[in-house]
Amino acid sequence: IGSGAPLMVAVDENGAPTGPAHICPDFALHGFDIGASTPFLPKPPQTVSRLVLVAQDLVSLARSAPRPQARGPPTFL
Repeated sequence: IGSGAPLMVAVDENGAPTGPAHICPDFALHGFDIGASTPFLPKPPQTVSRLVLVAQDLVSLARSAPRPQARGPPTFL
């Protein structure tokens, strides 16, 4: 029977214990997941203003790109 605790007791079809309590193998392996589940976060950039300038350049570049028209030629020609 699993209750979320690190110990488990095996039971038979009637619910009677078949042996002593022991460490649950699923719970024991869960300890390895704790270290693997924390994501590595990179150090934040020191200059945010540079990122803003690059983002503004990308927005202005996207606005100046040719827009496809329903009856016009493909934009890559």
